[in-house]
Amino acid sequence: VKERLDASDSGLTEGDARQATRSLCLGLRHMHVEKNLVHRDIKPENLLLPLDKGADYACLKIADLGFTTEPTAHLGFAGTASYVSPELARGDAYGFPNDMWGVGCVAFVMLAGYPPFYHDAGTRTSQQTGQLLRRIRRGKYVMRPQEWGGVSDEGKAFVAGLLEPDPDKRMTVEECLRHPWLAATTTALPAVPAAAAAAVAGAAGAASCSAARAGDQRARIVASRLKRHYLRQKFKRAVRVLLVTTRWRRLLLGRSTRVSGSASMVGVRRTNAGRGTKRKMPASAVAGRASSAARKVA
Repeated sequence: VKERLDASDSGLTEGDARQATRSLCLGLRHMHVEKNLVHRDIKPENLLLPLDKGADYACLKIADLGFTTEPTAHLGFAGTASYVSPELARGDAYGFPNDMWGVGCVAFVMLAGYPPFYHDAGTRTSQQTGQLLRRIRRGKYVMRPQEWGGVSDEGKAFVAGLLEPDPDKRMTVEECLRHPWLAATTTALPAVPAAAAAAVAGAAGAASCSAARAGDQRARIVASRLKRHYLRQKFKRAVRVLLVTTRWRRLLLGRSTRVSGSASMVGVRRTNAGRGTKRKMPASAVAGRASSAARKVA
């Protein structure tokens, strides 16, 4: 996706997002229904496309199964803060609804170009995660008109059905695959007279041109948002790597200083031992030597 954005200003269309989301849901149905497994870290970075079929979003694959486990009643926190579900943000148990929240976040990113929950620019780093989790627990997000104006009502309803704070009301993977936005439906059109058909075709042509222009403008806006999001994520990763490297460097330098300091102290002790420092003799030995010297003189 990033290569396509770098090559042109055209980002993911709603059709691309629909195809990728359907692929993702098919993979999750295999995990949830057939394998009884929860992924627990659904996010765009863990979704892969084959290099030779970059434009075919039906070939999307789910990767990074490090957090995958069976749904249990144990409490815990796993995943990425921006895509974690409200129940995990509250410290509740994890299950299948946790993955479906991640699907909603991924669909939101593909349709709008930015995640539904993110940090404020003016927030300090130490407060960012806490503020983000509070927003997720409330389940409050905004669909801005400039990005969502050209999205179909079915697409908006699909995202809203997944970004539901109550896990019991959230759509399951089977309900997602039956949703009108993902399900392929065809309806028969009634016959119309030729004149009426020509008039309708002319009006439809003008409407399609204006819709195409609006769609192109929206695609450029979404593409710019996606580029900004990718750059922000890349910068955050670079900062994290720098911080970890600095901490390890300080730790290793402190350890080497302690080791060299102890080695120098050992060297001082050995040097003093080699010089043969004088020891204080006992009083009896001093008296014995004095008496022997007196006898020799006598």
